[in-house]
Amino acid sequence: MSVLDQTLLPEKEEYIEVRDIEQTWDLIHRLSIRGAISIGIAAVYGVVIEMKKYLEEPVEVYRKKLQETIDYIASSRPTAVNMFWALGHMREAAKACEGENNVICQQKLEETAGWIADYEANTGISIGENAFSYTNAYRISIPRSVEYISWSAVKECDSLDYIN
Repeated sequence: MSVLDQTLLPEKEEYIEVRDIEQTWDLIHRLSIRGAISIGIAAVYGVVIEMKKYLEEPVEVYRKKLQETIDYIASSRPTAVNMFWALGHMREAAKACEGENNVICQQKLEETAGWIADYEANTGISIGENAFSYTNAYRISIPRSVEYISWSAVKECDSLDYIN
């Protein structure tokens, strides 16, 4: 997983290659990953990445480590509502594959993480589209200092009034 280090914005755009749950925890905790949607998506993919390490372990070890991993990443930002929502779906995926082998469970986790990412991205896009239709309809002025917004489509909008 590659994530944008948001602590460096707007001066620098740098991506970090995430390799394990500890690194994911650290990035969320120190605010390198910001925004409800991004935090939730990073958390679930952090779980997926970590659990690949345990595919060859006995099922009991894999399941125990899965619960520990979800609990651990949840501690990175105790107030992140979207992250807890997303991790709840990962817990449900784990329950749904009880009795299955680790490979099947891993596939279910990956599918669930993909669904969460798609859902959150589509929700964010809808929120952005609605916000911009509202600002356009009511000609709300946006301060020029608001230059960076996560969704690149937002940058394309040229019909906003700016306060200098």
